[in-house]
Amino acid sequence: MPIKQKWYNSDIIFRVIYSSDRAMFLLKFILISCFFVFLLFYLFFIFDYLFRSLSDIHIYNKDFLQSYLLAKAVVEGVNPYLPLNKLAESFIDSPFFESYFPHPSPHTPFSIIIVLPLAFFTYDQSVILWFIFEIFCITISVYLLLEWLIEKKTKFYLIIIGTSFVLTLPPFWEGLQWGVMSSLILLLFAGIWKAIRYERPVLTGIFLGFSLAIKFMGWPIILFLLIVKKWLAILISVLVFIFCNLIAVFTMGLSSVINYYHVVGPMVESIYRSISINFSVWSIGWRIFEGSLSPDFMPGFNILPLFEIQDLALYASILFLFLLILTGTILAKRANDRDISFGIFVCVSVLASPVTWLHYMMLLIIPLAITGKYLFRSSLPLVKTVVLTVTIILFTLPSKLVFNFIAKFGFYHPETDKLIVPFATGLLTLWPLLISIFLIFLLYFSAKNNVRAFSFQK
Repeated sequence: MPIKQKWYNSDIIFRVIYSSDRAMFLLKFILISCFFVFLLFYLFFIFDYLFRSLSDIHIYNKDFLQSYLLAKAVVEGVNPYLPLNKLAESFIDSPFFESYFPHPSPHTPFSIIIVLPLAFFTYDQSVILWFIFEIFCITISVYLLLEWLIEKKTKFYLIIIGTSFVLTLPPFWEGLQWGVMSSLILLLFAGIWKAIRYERPVLTGIFLGFSLAIKFMGWPIILFLLIVKKWLAILISVLVFIFCNLIAVFTMGLSSVINYYHVVGPMVESIYRSISINFSVWSIGWRIFEGSLSPDFMPGFNILPLFEIQDLALYASILFLFLLILTGTILAKRANDRDISFGIFVCVSVLASPVTWLHYMMLLIIPLAITGKYLFRSSLPLVKTVVLTVTIILFTLPSKLVFNFIAKFGFYHPETDKLIVPFATGLLTLWPLLISIFLIFLLYFSAKNNVRAFSFQK
């Protein structure tokens, strides 16, 4: 009886990759050459776009402007948490700021300390210096990722190729366009991961403490440290967080720091918790029962609620956040693998933030790398490989392309100048949430049959 052949056989893929046959070598050479030509042309357009964002009026469309204004206010002895349009009028001479954000900045007190030296430069100079710093953070992060992926000394040309490749991904070049701190947080996350692998609890705690102080990003990683019983790392992270805020108190005064945590943070969260570009799990309850509301001072569209019961929004968001933390913790614990569990908690950290901007997807490069390596070890099983391919495709979608597509299904209400989008169509704005969920389950199932899993008991 003839043996039925599978239509999908991963062995063929591996034979092509490792084949020394001359025809296969030529085919691989052509494919790799085409890839690098495409990469170079795409990089040219990306850097042209980014360099234009560093010039003329474009430099005032950056999130970095908030950081600069806050730092300038501290240097000049002004309350940094005045409304941003007031700070802009004081420190930047431009008519652009008449319609600038009429609320205080959501940036944490210690994040101001990070950029404080740039307040002694002009804004134009500071933008360029921060851009260089972002590239540096991304490059070092890529080096740390490659070091784990390759498991041997990483050559310089691989770092250049790896950095060039990730800069073509929308979360990275969009983050560079806005001048945000996600590249720094990515570097800290990569540092946390390496410190955990090399059993360095003090460094683990220091990097996590800085991440918490800068963006309060990564607090679910404390649960990961609880699972692996890294008590010293948890203690150090708390102490570093406190120390960073004490530096902020010494620099800008106790009243400003208290005002941020007691007034500014909750106020800004209430403005942006349901905005369409926020893909946090915390936003889901508000989206379902209140709708997604874009502030008048920002471009964008509103999304209709599924049920207009505003009183349930808070409780639903709490429930979704609890389910996320519970599911992530259970899967990470059952995976019984250090790298897989860390990747899961990176995804959970991204989704658990009250406001998760699109450039936070930059952090997902860590779980993507972990998933890819583990599936490659497992000979690229069909279902998981297909799901990972879909995830990568979603990851490479530029946000502007997605939102322009969604806007085609909207309509204008006669009483407002905002575009209104139906609830079902508005769910498309949560594609980054879908990416994170795919990665969480891909990571978990990748560990189950992986023969080289690293046990917590190792």
